[in-house]
Amino acid sequence: MGRRTSKDPFYPDHLASDTEAEDYDPANGPACGIFDFRPDLAGTAGNPWNASVVQLFVAHFMDKEPDADIDEVTDLFEGHLKYLCLRYKESLQGEKAARRRQSLANRAERQRNVMQLWLRRLTVAAFHPDLQIHIPILRSLGPFGMSSDESDHNSGEGIRYRILRKPWRNPELANWLQFFDKLYSIWRLGNMTGAQPHPRVPSNAISIRRPPVRGLPWNAYNEAWFKKLTDYDKILLSPKMDEKYQFSHPPSLRAQT
Repeated sequence: MGRRTSKDPFYPDHLASDTEAEDYDPANGPACGIFDFRPDLAGTAGNPWNASVVQLFVAHFMDKEPDADIDEVTDLFEGHLKYLCLRYKESLQGEKAARRRQSLANRAERQRNVMQLWLRRLTVAAFHPDLQIHIPILRSLGPFGMSSDESDHNSGEGIRYRILRKPWRNPELANWLQFFDKLYSIWRLGNMTGAQPHPRVPSNAISIRRPPVRGLPWNAYNEAWFKKLTDYDKILLSPKMDEKYQFSHPPSLRAQT
């Protein structure tokens, strides 16, 4: 990581950026390479980026020292990574550090909100027999397929969150997902799970932080966006061209909203 001693500063060029770490999807491969080894010390030691870093380090070490105990190597490096994360956060001082800590807090909040949104929708699907058929597609979408949001402190009505649209997603899919949110509130499932959703309001703002989710049915993608893709882009996206998913809900459930 470019440091000669433990007292040397942490160099940004040897660390993952906030955007890299937040946008990282393990399905797209390793977070970095052995020659551009960059842990995410601003995040948690167990986040997806750092989990990939651990795998990379252990594989490289075992290639050099095949007789080593892989479990021991993994435990030792995970412990060292936790220590580095702690030391990095302790090294932040002054006004610059305050801005950095706020940036990290905002990042953690976005990740937490998206994860909770995804879990709420899975909870709704699992709760009703007519919706359980949708559990596989919700799992395929994952947290990265959910709309992110940003807080709006100037609404005059307390903190609300503006929904950030994903340009790659079919609007029909967005409406279909939002129906789960309505049912979650109507059925008061939050009283069972203890997870109350925060107020989210539509907006024209767009989020391009994360790449599109790969391997979905072709009609999960925005038609205009899809037409602009190159052949190579489509290979990377790997859409299921032979599957048209029915993004609809039973009339009996729609009547409840």
